[in-house]
Amino acid sequence: MRKVLVVSFALAVLTSPYSSSYTQDSRYRVLVVPMQSGALDKKFGEEVAKAIRERLNHFSTHAPISEREFRRALKQYEVKQDELNAVKSRQLANLMGARVAYYGELVPAGSGFEATGVFISVMTGDEVQVPPITVRKKSDASVQAIADAAIAAFEKAVRLGRAVTFCADYVSRDQPENALRNCNEALAMKSGSIPVLFNKALAFRQLLERDNGARAWGDSALYYFEKVLDLQPDHFDAVRNVAYLLELRGDSAQSRALYRRFLEGNPADVPVRLRVAYDLVAPVCLPSPPSSECLDRMKEAVALLEEGLEYTPYSADLRESLGEFRNQYEELLERTQVSQRAVLDTGNVVTGSGIGEFSPEVIRANIRRHCASKWPDDFQMQVHCVEEATEAVNELAELQRDHRAVPDDVWSRIFAKCLTDWTPWPDGRGDQDTYDFRMVAYCAQQQVGAYLKLHPR
Repeated sequence: MRKVLVVSFALAVLTSPYSSSYTQDSRYRVLVVPMQSGALDKKFGEEVAKAIRERLNHFSTHAPISEREFRRALKQYEVKQDELNAVKSRQLANLMGARVAYYGELVPAGSGFEATGVFISVMTGDEVQVPPITVRKKSDASVQAIADAAIAAFEKAVRLGRAVTFCADYVSRDQPENALRNCNEALAMKSGSIPVLFNKALAFRQLLERDNGARAWGDSALYYFEKVLDLQPDHFDAVRNVAYLLELRGDSAQSRALYRRFLEGNPADVPVRLRVAYDLVAPVCLPSPPSSECLDRMKEAVALLEEGLEYTPYSADLRESLGEFRNQYEELLERTQVSQRAVLDTGNVVTGSGIGEFSPEVIRANIRRHCASKWPDDFQMQVHCVEEATEAVNELAELQRDHRAVPDDVWSRIFAKCLTDWTPWPDGRGDQDTYDFRMVAYCAQQQVGAYLKLHPR
């Protein structure tokens, strides 16, 4: 019979005639299972269930499933009432289109009996416990005492359900302040609710993204995502979010390890893989112009998407995204290679007697080192820096040609001063043994102009 029960439940998930969680007057359906009361009197549980149903019928938001419908479902799904427990009561409630299930037990306790019960959310599995009630015998007062405790707990469950729903809804609408208010209300009633903790973390991440990376929001989001993982280590959405937040903090090694862990749990989930690929490159590739690290991340993202084709080879979304990532990677790779070639070849540098103490090879090497140290992760700016420095060196040579009246010893003093003034750099950045020829040229122009004013022809 136990095997038949499981099979019947599994098949019924596909064939259940109950298609709505609402009654005809748009109230949520509640399944009240008579408590197991054989230790005292089997009919006692039926009387408690009847009392709870009568009280539930006064709620504007919820309505009990009738006893007759409950009996019909037991017969339809080949379930014996004595075999029901909290888990199977929730399963049956789901098959009957209920949002909430009640299950209770009456067990011997000392000289009397202890009644326990629980309201279970069919959708999330969240539970609200009914405080234990001690009874000594079967009586109307005992029935009402248990029903009173159950209804008080149900009112709490309704408030919890409302707060949980609004917490999630406001997150989905990108309204984190409203979400946090409802999440906090829900957590005050059930501190360990994983869905609520997760949505609260998402709300803090929304605030983080809205406030342009405010560290406090990121710390709060990380704290609640990690609380989710403490309760459910295989909560892969929390794993992905923790990886993203660690990336923003600069902890790339741990972040990437978590991304890999996330994909191990979701290898065939295309939306998940696409999101991981995006999160992998977003922190380093969205700033413009992109850094050299972006190239490595893009390559890794392409490999992740290619790996996904092994699990979902016919996914159009995956193939389309892979094509876009490949194009971006190849474009970035080409730009990087062009930039590196430009850095290695500054062209023909014209030198004069004042700057002639430096050979063209030395000047080119100086410019390369200067620009590479000033812009280590930005090849585009390296190219721009090299072009400006090369132009400045040529301007120095032209300056000396245009002002032959300036004696060679004066030129030497001017160059010595300007070279000294512009190495090391005043802000202390980059390679301290290189010259900023752009500023050296500007300095020389000013010094030559001043000399000519003092020594007019």
